[in-house]
Formats: sequence, C-alpha cells, structure tokens
Amino acid sequence: MLDFPDDTQPIFLSTDASKIGLGGILYQEIHGVKRILYYHSELLSSSQNRFHSIELEALTIFKCITRMKSFLLGRDIIILTDKCPLCHMMNKTISNKRVEKISLLLQEFNITQLIHVQEKHNCLPDYLSRHPISYDDELLDSEYVLGFRRDKSSSVQFIGAMVNRSKVRAASTHVSPYSLQRPQFSSAVSSSSTPATISSSSPIEEFDITQLQQHQNNDIQIQKLLMI
Repeated sequence: MLDFPDDTQPIFLSTDASKIGLGGILYQEIHGVKRILYYHSELLSSSQNRFHSIELEALTIFKCITRMKSFLLGRDIIILTDKCPLCHMMNKTISNKRVEKISLLLQEFNITQLIHVQEKHNCLPDYLSRHPISYDDELLDSEYVLGFRRDKSSSVQFIGAMVNRSKVRAASTHVSPYSLQRPQFSSAVSSSSTPATISSSSPIEEFDITQLQQHQNNDIQIQKLLMI
C-alpha cells in the first residue's frame, strides 16, 4: 500500500537500470519505517538500449523524477544510485553529453544529495528495472495518473498550407466559405462612452462540479482504477 508524503521529512528516490528497463521507488523513512510513496518501472526503447551504463542510470533518474514530479516539486530530494560517477553530476562536469543535459534538466528540483549504494542494498529498483512495464493505457497520464479518453472519430485535423503573395491578393478579393468565424466587436460608440460589446454565436455554458462528479461516478474505467 502506498502512503501520503510527509512535508516535514525529506524524500528518497532509489533508482536502477538494466539492459531492458529502468525502475525506481520513492519513499520516506519516518521513525525507522520505510513508507513507499510511488513505484515506477518502464521499458527501454530500441534507441535507449544502446546507451552507455552511466547514461542509462542518469536517464532512470530523469524518468523517475519526471513521472513523480507532483510529489517532488518544492521538497528536498535524496537520490540513491549504484552508479558512483553520478554522485557528482549536479555539482561537477561529467564528460558525457547526455548526462550533462540531464543534469541541466534537473536543476528545477531541490536535489540535496546523490548517494552511492551497493547493489545488494538496491534490490527493489533492480527488480523493477528487470521486469519493466509498458504503459499503453490511454487512461494513464504521466503526471496526474488519470486522463480522459478521446473519441478519435470526432477529432478535427487542421492542415497548414504555404501562402504566397499571389494567393494573398486573391484572398483579399474572395472570402472562403470555410473561413473561421470570429466574434464580432461592436464598432459603434455612444456619446456616453459605453464600452463595446462582444457578440458570440454560442453562449458560454456554466461549469457545475456536481455534474463532473456524477460523470466520474458513471465512468466504468475510472471506477475500476479507484477499486485497485
């Protein structure tokens, strides 16, 4: 069972990478008890499989932090890794372009320490990296866990075209029937300096939180995830 984070305690992120995947756990130690906040396991792509080991370990840290961003922003983070050269990636230059780029992307997070641990003390992230999970469910969102499934048949595709000067002159004399309709602004100003009004073809619907809750309760996919 996962726990809620304690804002008064630092957060530990333990990561590991293998030939096929990467894994990490987010946890806190409170009164000598380890409380797990988040598990992450991910399958490597064909291009990522060709990364050097130090690049894979740095990529694992970046992927886990990106996935757990909502837990980590504004909190002190202690990262545990079994790759010793990465312990100085946040304060020293490492002669690797990918690792250097990842260290720059992590600057928005308050990483207080990067600690090296032996592999025998990093068993759970090692297991997650050797049994990666492929995320192919459209309801899973990388940041908020739940998303909304879109109807692909009702999607609208917009095609952009190059317009030269001759087409611009032709467009100035001919109005396309498919041109977008914009709200019309009233240009008439009364003597009493009445502000201009905006006319719209469709009224703005009011947002009702009770209707949102009702739709969520009727959504079978969301209810299945809540029961897990």
